[in-house]
Amino acid sequence: MVSLGLLLDRRGDVDEAKRWYTAAIEAGETRAMVNLGEMLGRLGDEDGEERWHRTAADLGDARGMDALALVYDRQGRAADAESWYEKAAAAGHPAAMVELGLRRLGRGQHEAAEDLFRDATATGNPDAMVNLGNVLARRDATAEAVHWYRAAITAGHSAGMVNLGRLMLTLGRSTEAEHWFRHAAAAGHPEGMHHLRNLLAGPVHSPARPGSAS
Repeated sequence: MVSLGLLLDRRGDVDEAKRWYTAAIEAGETRAMVNLGEMLGRLGDEDGEERWHRTAADLGDARGMDALALVYDRQGRAADAESWYEKAAAAGHPAAMVELGLRRLGRGQHEAAEDLFRDATATGNPDAMVNLGNVLARRDATAEAVHWYRAAITAGHSAGMVNLGRLMLTLGRSTEAEHWFRHAAAAGHPEGMHHLRNLLAGPVHSPARPGSAS
């Protein structure tokens, strides 16, 4: 029922999607609650979006917790948002771990951020891989930073290419930097295009250490 609702939702058949999501909810499917909440949010029904995400979250659904945190973020309810990101991360939701890691990083809590990014990499999350690489690059753990950038690249994340290129520049390895900037540019990443253009235009100026995933 959830899969059928999602298929109809993607086709734009809102009424039928809602019917099947509702049937799945009646059968106890928290996934349907989150999907219905997301659909209602796209349709501008913010109250319905929050209600169904909250229902799923209260029933222990990690995706519902993360979705509810996003709703609270949009509403400017920072404390509520962070509380639900923490619950979602504790329940194993990788995007929530990454979000919390970025927040910890912004507060200078580098070890806590690194721990969250490491936990999220165990789920295969490429954003976590890039951000872990960034933390490691900043503390000059170069070999491990390269490992995680390459893991992100293997997972298809073009920001891994950009940040690996930037790291290569800081190490004076401009040929390798150009290689990764070219790949990022070919993937359509604007920072890859920017760095490639600058690299080809003239003398190499070492950029700042890689930043967050983008």
